[in-house]
Amino acid sequence: MQPDHAYSIEPGTYIPNKTEYRHSNAILSIEDGAEQITDYSRGLEENIIR
Repeated sequence: MQPDHAYSIEPGTYIPNKTEYRHSNAILSIEDGAEQITDYSRGLEENIIR
């Protein structure tokens, strides 16, 4: 990863014919690691649409 590059991380869980959950997150690669650039709740319950 190069410094000053942005990356999207999008893991997902799928149960055929039942449900799916996809969590999108963006980070910025910096000289000494990564910086979170997506601002939202990280908890599972807060991200479920019912």
